[in-house]
Parts: sequence; structure tokens; C-alpha cells
Amino acid sequence: MKKRADSIFKNKPARISAFVVFIFLVAALVSLGACAMQENPEPLDADQVNIFYGVSSWAMFGADEAIVAQLVEMYNNLELQKTEDELDFLTAFAITFYKDDETVGGLVVDENGLCRLAGADTVYKILFDSLDYGAVRAIYENSMDSPDYVDGIYQGGGSAAVDALVNNVFEVDWPRGMLALIAQMSDTQKKAFIAQPVKDGTVEYIARQIIGQWIASYTYGSDQITFIDAEISDITLVATYDENSSTPLYLYEPQFRLLPDDPDKLTLAGALSIDDDGWLVDGNERRNRMLLTPAGDNSYHYLGTPEFDIPVNTAIRELIVDEPEQAWDFTLSHDFMFILGRQFGDYPWGDYDMDIPDPQKIDQSDMPGMDFYQATFGPRVDGGAGETVIVYYTVAESGYTFIQSMHTTDPYVSTGINGDSHHIQTGKSEKELLAAYPDALIENRNMVYGPYDFCPYDKVYEYAPTSYYGQQVIRFYLNGGKISGIEMFIVLD
Repeated sequence: MKKRADSIFKNKPARISAFVVFIFLVAALVSLGACAMQENPEPLDADQVNIFYGVSSWAMFGADEAIVAQLVEMYNNLELQKTEDELDFLTAFAITFYKDDETVGGLVVDENGLCRLAGADTVYKILFDSLDYGAVRAIYENSMDSPDYVDGIYQGGGSAAVDALVNNVFEVDWPRGMLALIAQMSDTQKKAFIAQPVKDGTVEYIARQIIGQWIASYTYGSDQITFIDAEISDITLVATYDENSSTPLYLYEPQFRLLPDDPDKLTLAGALSIDDDGWLVDGNERRNRMLLTPAGDNSYHYLGTPEFDIPVNTAIRELIVDEPEQAWDFTLSHDFMFILGRQFGDYPWGDYDMDIPDPQKIDQSDMPGMDFYQATFGPRVDGGAGETVIVYYTVAESGYTFIQSMHTTDPYVSTGINGDSHHIQTGKSEKELLAAYPDALIENRNMVYGPYDFCPYDKVYEYAPTSYYGQQVIRFYLNGGKISGIEMFIVLD
């Protein structure tokens, strides 16, 4: 036995060495395996940050340089390992980093040390406490009572910094950022937000701003109404318009719905309703239409929202500031507005509620490529007299519709837009006519009444401003000192 023992102890150093090598090999393999599973995000540089928390309506928009640097350092020092565990979104902070107003990265991190990087679905375990969750919470909570913040919006960077943060909630953090921002606004801030110009961008970016202003307007004066989600289902191109314009115009109509935290708190007026899923829907989509003009590559400039209770052609001319004043003269209006020239979209047939008579096709063989029609409208007042006739044509190649001429004997149909100085109707006196168009009318002494004229007359005045509408004419027919008929037309040849 002694000999056996001696032989064992005699070889002990060699055995210990082999054991130590084995331990190191195992440790190396474990280390290699750990390194293989460990990941680190690409480092980023940022100059601003937003933070959201769980399902809270409070959000932090912006921070001073030191706070931004602290959060960037945490992000750049992250050491991560993939996990099958799930994030606890009720305790999760969503951090988004920006550089020069552009999103450069971000993450969502919960109290259990789990996170998910922006734009990815993979969940990671944060190793070695490389991100201080408690510090993130303290930064977020500081925005609630710090004098550097107004309703969660950091003020230290000046108005430009605030504008950049507001832009980001529509471009990147939409709809959550937008809803959180509006929920935190005071009525004074909402009023300023509603009044601020819509910024240039894509059609969807502009629609998001319009929706945001809609929400601010709806919740103005109430701190009880909160929306927790928003959804754009479609943005429809209603029509295009480019008459006498250096750039085309586009009319878009967004369809959207909003999810309230409590539908019972909502006031449903007009066309507002709650759908089967509990979302607020605006049934009058026309009031949210957007008139846009190109502002660059895939970018548009917002001209305004046409009034939903008047014809689109009228609204467009209200929005285009450089429209020649004379354009307003070449209209007939009552509960509609007909205007000479190119029509917007399907106007006049689809832009207001009125009975459209069946148009009669007119043979115009000397104008190839154009289909001419005539439509006759009866008196605009029950039991009234007179009628209004329009002649229009459609260009086969483009599909555009133009009104070539129109005339009326209806005393309730006026020239110009209601309320302007050229508000003239049949039945008005010669004196009233001359006062409405001072020094603008020329008497046409070459015309003599015939059996095929649409109204009797013994005197004719014409209005044809040469500065812009040299080929468009208004004629006022008078009989016995009173206007018996009004005619407008475009000289095509």
C-alpha cells in the first residue's frame, strides 16, 4: 500500500497541472460562449432626446446637454445578451435620440433590465448594470416639476429646439408622441399649436399635423378628454387643379380615427360618432381636406383646408392669394357657384348637394377632342321664375372639364361671390349695374334682340377686363331699364 501511495503522490504535480489546464479550457469555452451571445449597439451621437413611460400620458420632450450626454453614454456602453424573456411595457421607458432634428437611435428598457433597440424586435438582457434604470426614471420625473420644463417640454434650448421636438412627434414618434404632447398642453399652448403654420413635408406628415391640430381643438377647454391612439386608414387624392398656376395643386382627404381612454367623456356633435371598436370617427371628412402644392422632392406646402360648406372652386380661390381679382366676377352663385374656365376635379357635379339635371350633349364637330354638354337649372326659389343654363365641355385627352358659357334669368342668382361689390342680379336697375361696375362697362350698340335670344332686351352692357380675362366676357341685358338677363362666356376662337 505504501508503494502505491508513493507512486500516486510522486505524479501529483503532473496531475495538478492537467487539472488546471482543464479548468482554464472550460473557462475559456464558457467565456467564448458568453462573448458569442453578448451584443453591443452601434455607438451614436445625439443632441436631443425624448422619453416616454409605460402607458402614462406624460412624456419628456428634450433635456439639457449634460442629461443628453449622460443618456448617450449609457446607450453607448450597453452590453446586451439575447433573451426569450418579455418586456414589461408597463414599467418601460422609451428613449429616442436625435441629432440635427433627425432620429439616430433609441431603446425601450424596463425595470427588470430588459430592453429592445429601436427598429428591432429582439429582446435583450442588460449585462453588468450598463444602463441605470433608476437614473432614467429620475431624469423623466424631473421633467414634471423642473422650472426648465413647461408641460414636459424643455425650454432651455429656445423656440427652435421646441419646434424640433414638436416636429419629431409627427415624423417619428407618431401617434404616441403627438398624443402625449397634446395631452400635456395647457389651453394656451393648444391655442398656439392650432394657430401655428403647418410645416412642409410628405402628404402623410402634413395629415398628421392636421390631425394633431384637430385633436387640440377638440380637447380645448377640457382636461377630461384623452386620446390614447390614432390611426390613418387612408389619404385620398380628391382632385388636381392647375389652371393659371405655375405649379399644380392637389386636394387630399385623410380618413382617420381616434381612440379615447373613455368614450363616455366625449361630446358627439355634427358628424362625430363612435365606431364598433370604440374609436371616434369624423363622418364629415371634407372638413379635413388639405390643399397642397409641391415644395420639393416628395414634399408639399399646405395652402389650407377648404371650407366644407361651400363649393371647392370657391374655397380654392379663397386660398390662392395671387388669384386675379377679376376671376371672382366670372361666377354665378346662389346655393352653388359656377365659374367660367377649368373646373376643379368633378366640379360642379360632385362638390355640392343640389339636383343636377340630365345634361344634353351638343354637337360641336368643329372642336375635335372635346365633348360639349348643356345643363339647365330651374328657379333657385320655389315658385320663382327664370332659369340658369351652363354649357361645358370635357377634353378627351386630359379628362378636364371647362365651363364655356352660362346665362341666367333667375333673379336669385348673382354675379360674383355673395357680399362683394359686384353682386348683381336680374331685376336690378341700370343705375345699380353701373354703380357696381364703375368705369368698367361698355355699351354694345351692335346687338339687336332676336327670337332665339334667351331674354328680351333693348340695351346691352359688356364687361371684359383686358388685364387678365381678355377672352372672357360678361354681358348684361337690359329691358325697360332693368336687367333681364346675364350672360358669361369664353371666346374659344
